[in-house]
Amino acid sequence: MSVETQKVEWDELTLLVEAGPLATTVSWQGSSEVQDPENSVGQFLRGLIPQLSGHKLIMNFLALEYMNSATVQPLLRMLRALNENQIPTEIVYDAAIDWQRVSFRLIKTVSATLPYIRVMEKREVS
Repeated sequence: MSVETQKVEWDELTLLVEAGPLATTVSWQGSSEVQDPENSVGQFLRGLIPQLSGHKLIMNFLALEYMNSATVQPLLRMLRALNENQIPTEIVYDAAIDWQRVSFRLIKTVSATLPYIRVMEKREVS
C-alpha cells in the first residue's frame, strides 16, 4: 500500500498532504501569514474534499510556527464542509504553544457541534 504525497506552498506556509489507503494527513509547516487565505489555503483545502470520501482526515498543526487570525475563518469553513460530507476529521495541535492554545480553543468551541470533527491537544493523541 503506497502513500501519495503532495507539497503545496504559499509564502512561508507549507502544507504536506500524505494520502494513504485509510487516512489522509495534512501537515501544516512554517508560518501562515497569507494575505488572502480564503482564496489560497481555503480553496486548496476545499478541493481535497472529493478525494477524502471513505478516508479519515488528520490535520496536523504541531509543526506550524504561527497562524494569523485571517487563516482561522477558511479553516472553520473547511471543517464545516468536512462535517457536511461526513468525513471523520482529527485536528491535532500543541496546547503548550500560546498562540496554538488560543486559536484552537476557538476552533474547538466552534467544532463542538460538528460530530465528524475532533480537535485534540497533542497529549490526547494515541
